[in-house]
Amino acid sequence: MLKDKLEPVLSQMFEGNARKMLPVFITGAMGLLASMTPISAPSVSLEGKHIWILRSMPISGADVLRAKLRFHCIASVPVACVGALVLGIVYRIGWFETIFAVIGTALLFVLTGILGLVFNMCFPRLDWPNEAGPCKQSMAVFFSIFGMMFVSVVYVGLYFGFTALLGGAKNSLLAFSIVNVLFIFINYLFYLLMVKWGGKKFETL
Repeated sequence: MLKDKLEPVLSQMFEGNARKMLPVFITGAMGLLASMTPISAPSVSLEGKHIWILRSMPISGADVLRAKLRFHCIASVPVACVGALVLGIVYRIGWFETIFAVIGTALLFVLTGILGLVFNMCFPRLDWPNEAGPCKQSMAVFFSIFGMMFVSVVYVGLYFGFTALLGGAKNSLLAFSIVNVLFIFINYLFYLLMVKWGGKKFETL
């Protein structure tokens, strides 16, 4: 099994602390999966020439973007969290570590949705001839995918940085919690950007 092969390698890399390092690797791997599911990135562009229907309704652009973010979260976050939970159980990393991995996974998938909408507002494409255009050939999707790959690497890097600052693997759970709190703040900042700037930009499309 992959589990039996992975743990000895990690034990050599981290001086026997493989089990303490596994949670952040699970979260980082789920973050890379999040980059492959940019559901929200083409969602505004897919409205195409019919976007006037949304704009004619008595709702703000921010409400439209919130609805699209909500759909992204409903479609991806529960499945991702269950995946992280199952991996935590299979690798027996401990309940607290598993919970933090699930929280980190949820944060990364929500951030994927937020960034997707922000990038879609930066690079809207409403004049497509068919649906493949905004889904496969748009800058919003491109930046969402590679942006979240970079964010996932940063997430893991911050974890190791805080672990080193706090004195090593014995404080890995504290480092994990600090990174998750930091990403809650990052999610909130980008959410405000999406709602305030993105909402106004939507109303001018």
